[in-house]
Amino acid sequence: MEKPSQTHNNPVEEAPPTKRPLEVDVDGRRCRERCNQLVDAYEAKQKASEKRSGPCEKYTPKDECLAELRELREIEALLKNDKKQPKDQQQQEDEQASAMRDAALEGMSRGGGKGGSQQQQLVAYLERCDQVAQALEGRKVANEEKRLALEERRLELQELRMELERDERLAFIEMLKAVVSKTSS
Repeated sequence: MEKPSQTHNNPVEEAPPTKRPLEVDVDGRRCRERCNQLVDAYEAKQKASEKRSGPCEKYTPKDECLAELRELREIEALLKNDKKQPKDQQQQEDEQASAMRDAALEGMSRGGGKGGSQQQQLVAYLERCDQVAQALEGRKVANEEKRLALEERRLELQELRMELERDERLAFIEMLKAVVSKTSS
């Protein structure tokens, strides 16, 4: 009796599996979403495990990576809050400054006796400032004129000194000529 071959009984061998490449479309968004899903699942697993019996003792490399990602997320959230606070503070300061300006403008625009006296005080103050500025400018001009006069006098003295030195040299040369002529004769 002939034994039936095992290949007839094995359905896998009759129709050998065909290997075809898996077509997977991977982009940054999908990777990020999958990573976020893994971290969320890890966090849920950790919370459930800690509720049951404390920290989980099985620690795989995957868990290690997910724990690290979780820490990085927390750090990122803290950094976002730190960046947001100065912006909020600046916005509040701007709003306060705007409110103060509006209040000041409103107070000045009310008019009346008090507003008029404030305007008079402001005009008087500006006139005093203008007078002081003119006096200061006059002093500057006077000081500049004095400086120029001193510079001119210094130049005159230097010119006179140079003339005296030249005359002295000429006299010395004449004396040397006289001495030389006496010795040669």
